Amino acid sequence: MGAGAGVAIPFHGDFDFTPFTWDTGVRVGLSEHVLVEVAGGESRHTRRRVETNLVANGATIGRFEQITTHAQRFAQVNVLATGATGRLRVSGGGGVGLLQFARRTETTTTDCSPGIMCGVSGSSTSRISGSVQAVGGVDVSLTTRVALYGQGRFLVPLTDPGGSDLRVTAGVRVGLSPAR
Repeated sequence: MGAGAGVAIPFHGDFDFTPFTWDTGVRVGLSEHVLVEVAGGESRHTRRRVETNLVANGATIGRFEQITTHAQRFAQVNVLATGATGRLRVSGGGGVGLLQFARRTETTTTDCSPGIMCGVSGSSTSRISGSVQAVGGVDVSLTTRVALYGQGRFLVPLTDPGGSDLRVTAGVRVGLSPAR
C-alpha cells in the first residue's frame, strides 16, 4: 500500500494553475517483474476572487466574493513492469480507469445599493470519462517493508484528450509482505 502527495500539471488551457494532488494505491506482484496496481486520487485547486464597490446598472455592490473549486478524481488499474537492484526498484506501465471532473462556484454579494439583489448563489458541474494513463516511478527501500517513492502519472481522459494532466507525487509504500 502506498500514499503520496504532490502537484498536477494540467495541459488544458482553461486550467492556469498547478493544483495540489494526492494518490493512494495497492500493488500486487504477479511475478518477479510484473505488478498490478489499483490506484485512486484527486487533484484540487480553489480560486478566490474578491472585489469591492462594483458598479452594475448604476447601482453598487459593496462586496463581491466568488470561490471556484476545480477537482479531478481518478480510479485506475495498471499493469507495471518492474525491476530491482539493491534498494532501488523502477517500475513503469499503464492501464485504464475513470476520471471525474468537478467544478463548484459560489458567489456572495453584500452591501448592495437599492436595485441590486444581494445574496448567495452557486453552481456546480461534474462529468465522468473513461481514461488511459501511463505510470512510472522509482522506489527506494528503507526496510524490507517500507519504501519511499517518487512517480509520475500521465492521465488522458478519453472524452477530451486536451484535458490531460501529469501528476508528480512522492510518498511512502508499506508492504504487507517483505519486498523481494
